Parts: sequence; structure tokens; C-alpha cells
Amino acid sequence: MRRSVALLSVGAGAFAIGASLAQGASPPRRAVPTTSGSPAEACSSLIAQNGKNAFPNATTVISSAVYREAAPAANGTPAHAAHCEVLGTINSRVSTVDGQSYAIKFHMRLPVASAWNGRFFFEGGGGYNGRLSEAFGPLGGRQPDDGLSLGFAVVSTDSGHDNKTNNNPDAGGPLSFGGDPQARSDFFYNSYGEVTRVGKALVRLYYGRGANKSYFVGCSEGGREGLLMSQRFYDEYDGIIAGDPVFRSIYWSYASIRNAQVLTDLAKKEGLVSGDAEAPLNKTFSDLDIDVVAKAVLKACDGLDGLEDGLVGNPQACTDEKIYPRLDEITCSGAKNDTCLTHDQIKALKDIEAPVLNARGEEISAGNVLDPGMAGDSDKGLNAAWHTTMLGVFGAPPGNPAAVSGKLSMVEEAVPMLWITPPRPVAASERLKYVLNYDYSRADPDAARDYPASGIFTEAPGLYAPADSTDLTGFKSRGGKMIVYHGVGDPSVPYTETAKWYARMNARMAASGFVRLFLVPGMNHCTGGPATDRFDLLTPLVNWVEKGTPPDQITAEASEPSFFHVAHRSRPLCPYPQWPHYLGDRDVNEASSFVCRQN
Repeated sequence: MRRSVALLSVGAGAFAIGASLAQGASPPRRAVPTTSGSPAEACSSLIAQNGKNAFPNATTVISSAVYREAAPAANGTPAHAAHCEVLGTINSRVSTVDGQSYAIKFHMRLPVASAWNGRFFFEGGGGYNGRLSEAFGPLGGRQPDDGLSLGFAVVSTDSGHDNKTNNNPDAGGPLSFGGDPQARSDFFYNSYGEVTRVGKALVRLYYGRGANKSYFVGCSEGGREGLLMSQRFYDEYDGIIAGDPVFRSIYWSYASIRNAQVLTDLAKKEGLVSGDAEAPLNKTFSDLDIDVVAKAVLKACDGLDGLEDGLVGNPQACTDEKIYPRLDEITCSGAKNDTCLTHDQIKALKDIEAPVLNARGEEISAGNVLDPGMAGDSDKGLNAAWHTTMLGVFGAPPGNPAAVSGKLSMVEEAVPMLWITPPRPVAASERLKYVLNYDYSRADPDAARDYPASGIFTEAPGLYAPADSTDLTGFKSRGGKMIVYHGVGDPSVPYTETAKWYARMNARMAASGFVRLFLVPGMNHCTGGPATDRFDLLTPLVNWVEKGTPPDQITAEASEPSFFHVAHRSRPLCPYPQWPHYLGDRDVNEASSFVCRQN
């Protein structure tokens, strides 16, 4: 059963952030580089620092430093100002464990001195990383701005492994790096500290001084990295944005395993598979079935915020007691059709939504939230994000990778390669069977006991992989500020995990003075869905860090307002546990018609 998230008294968006630092936050004084010559010469001279102990880690090698002229947007590359583009590596090596070549790669873009705003920006990763981003510092796929265009010096990393070269199909595929202890540590925490220090060194070399302020921005895995920075590298960052964080991925694996087992049983009951054949989990529900569920949840909870507007503005009140009677109403009384679900389908949904318990009745993972963001109709068609993430693409044929859910495919590789010490590679053809036979009833809610250190793996994954510490004393003491956000309709990571962490941390630390959580009703993983999923978090974060002005609410717009059959919609995002209250007799599609309050 879904647990109601505790309401504590606290003060006052691929992700969806759009920054406009021209308003509100004043940039620091412009810097002048000490390197003589043209911007191109200053850039290329960075390579000459190799071997001169110019970097905190002596293994650092600058492989490329190229001056880029300002250019308009083209071929998917955003418009950018003139800058110095730097590529490099840290700790290049050949593993003595698996014989693979590894390196912590980084990618940095440094605006010319006249355009630099005096700030450092670390761009978070995604998935299990393993690739270098373009390092423009994206602030949301639907926004025109990025960190570089706003004048930040931007750096990113592949976290110490390469998905193309460190890829053994029978040893975890792109997660085969889990066979090397150092590569594991680099991915989970070490690479981010190393690249932060090298990036800051490059700033000093290029501009002749260090950055005034440092910011980290990420969503999903990047959200986990953001929380990690506040806990492990808190001296390095003044401001952090952490979206939809996969910060308890070990525990999240248990929920995915449980869900795969529930859906396999459902597939058998529906006659989709017999014997030991692989069940087509993507066929257990159609996209229309999920839309029926989403509409039932909306009917149950839309008015709980005082206004029926196609959004569940008060998700904390949308509990099982409200939802389950509506699910019962959509149970087919006769033959299955597109307007109802079978009794077995309803039971499976309730099982998937419930927390994962071990044999002792202890909760080891939150369940998956039922929310209107599971589906929704827009001018672009039916939102299938929940179906694709949880079940796979409905129309994909058996054996097609799209027929396997995104969550399940990641878990199939992660459990044997990242969580178990030492790793136990499972052939690609056996991974689903491995998951379906996995006995999570023996799991321990303390991952450090469940996943201990072993042999050459001297660090317990249960200790260093999660970023769920509630002790942020160091970050708070240095004056750091953090904004955490989470889509309530996120099918990848339930928002309740983040809300529970925030509640525990708030009880310990009086969080609202330095960390605020903003829930985004209806939003899918980092962006999208029937939601006001387009918002600027960077400007309010900079204002909080540099002017001491905390964000009491953040205006968000719907990137696809046709979900609500309107041309425009905006809403305030409220600091948890507040939610938007309609002021009455005003335009229901304008954020100014609402105020953030707590019951």
C-alpha cells in the first residue's frame, strides 16, 4: 500500500530548466586572463601544461584545446559564443583485473574572458554514464539557454568508462566496467571529485584566477551526482540542482525485479506465454489500458487541491484510499475492452504500486506511484512514457530490445555487475531468467549488509553507491544551497523515495534554510508528460547562493499545454510540503492565480 508522505513544517525539468540570469542574479566581475596572446593562443597554450604539475592529479593529460568561434545553432548543436574547448583524461590505465583500458575523460568549454560570468558549472551525467556529453551545460531540452551561453565555464565527464570500448556482451554489456574495482569507484563517486578539481584548475589557468562560485546541475543519474556532491564533495560547490535523483539505485533494483516477476505472472494468466518461455511483458497492458488508469487516478485526486484542472496539485493527498475505489470502478464486468481492465491487471497494478517488503516485512524499496502522468492525450498523441519505461514498447515484437522495459534492461545488467561483490557476469541470453529467479525476500534494508565488500572489491557497494545520507552538515556549514525537484509522474524513480529522504533530512537538519524540494505534478522522468514541466531553477539558485534570497515558489509552464486542451498553462511549483492553492475567480491557466500554502 502507498504510504502517505509525512507532512513536515518547512519554510515558505531529460530535464526542464531554463535560465535567464539577465534578470535577478548579477554576474560577478569579468575576469581578464593572464595568458598573453589571442584567445586562440591562450586556448592552445593549455596543452603545454601537460607534465608541469599544473593539475591536482598528476595523471591529467590535455589531449585537445581548440578555440571555437561564435556560431549559430546547426545540426543539433546549440548556438554558442566564442570559447575554448578542452578534452582530456585522468588516470589512463589498463586494468589488471579485466584487461580493459580505462580513463576518466572530461570535456570542458571555457567562454572567452569578456563573456565569462565568473562561475564554474559541472554538467551531471545520465544512465550509467560511459560517454562524454557536448558540455554546453544543457538547462532543459525545451529551453534556448545553456550554461555556456549564459557565461559559465562548463565541464562534464564520462565517469571513468566508455560504453563503446568497455562493453562485453556476456559480462554486463556497457556495465562490464563493474568487473574492475577502480572503475566502479570512479563511476559511483571518485571521477566527479577528480574532474571538479581539474576543471577548476583549468579555470585558473585560462582566466588567471579561480571561479567566484561553483554550481552543479543534473537530473536522473545526474541528480544522484548532485546529492553526492552535497554529501561527499561539499567543499567544492556553492549551489546544486538535483532532479529526479536515482540516489537509491540499489533499492530501486529490488522494485524492478519485483515488478518483472509480477508482470510475468500476469502474462501467464493472460495466456501470453506458457511453460518456461520468455513472457512478453510489454503486452500485459496496452497504451490505452494505461491511459484508462491515468484517467481513473485523475478522477480520484484532481479535486484534492480545491480545483479540477487536469492536474493533481496536492499529490501527498492522493493516497491508496482515494485511488483504489476508482480502480475497482474500471474493472471489467464482462469481456475485456479498451475502457476497462481485468481483475488480474488491477491486482498487478496494486502489487507494483506497493512497497517492496522482505520476508521479515521490512520495507526495502518504495513502490511505483500511480499518477495521471502515466499517460495523457496531447496534440502529439498518447503519452507512452510510463508504458515504455515500465513495460517496454507495446507494439515491439518478441526479441526486439524495445520490447523490454528501460528499467528492467538496466537492472538485468546492474545487479550482477555493480551490486554483487565480486561481480557474477550473466550471459545476455540469461539475464531475464536471472531477474525472474532473484529472491528479493532475503534482502536487507541496510544495503551495506546486503552488499558487503569482498576480495579485491574492498568497498561495499551498499556504502558508496547510494547518495541517501541525511547528514549534510558540511554542505550546510559552508553556506551551500540546493534545489531538488522530482516529477510526480516519474515512472523511473518514484517521487516518494525523494520525499521520504527529504523528510528524514529535514527532521535532522532543518532543511528549508539550505535545501528545498519541489514536486512537479504529472511530470515524467526529468521532463514531459501532462505537466508544467518547463521551469528555470538556475536563476533562483544563483539568487539564493549569491543574494540570500530563498525560492518561495517557482513559476513553471506546460511545454505541451494541449494535454489540458488549452493554449497556455502555468503553475507555481511550491517548496515541499506546500502545494498551489487556487485564489478563485481568476484565470486557472495562470500561475498568478495560485499561492503556495500548506494545510
